[in-house]
Amino acid sequence: MEDACDNNNIGYNQLERNSLYIEAKKVELDISKISTPCGCDCSSLVSVCCICAGLPASYFYHGNICTTYTLRNACLSTGKFSALTDKKYLTQKDYLKRGDILLNET
Repeated sequence: MEDACDNNNIGYNQLERNSLYIEAKKVELDISKISTPCGCDCSSLVSVCCICAGLPASYFYHGNICTTYTLRNACLSTGKFSALTDKKYLTQKDYLKRGDILLNET
């Protein structure tokens, strides 16, 4: 995620939200090496970061990268995530950890 944030070739563009994944595949999923301008939105960026971290793309990409509405199930299906929905996780920053995914499905 930090490499994506530091890469000026990656921008926000909902119409081209799949282009980040296309470009990431060209550089063997090393987002820091993307040199072609591409776009993503919030959920496609998180999905691509999960793939770049080594999770199977089949959980996150089926012709279209995950959307806000499908990201939770994709993450949970990998067995690598837990959904923390207790109030303390949703209202207190003290419970946030590096690598957490904050997802607003509404």
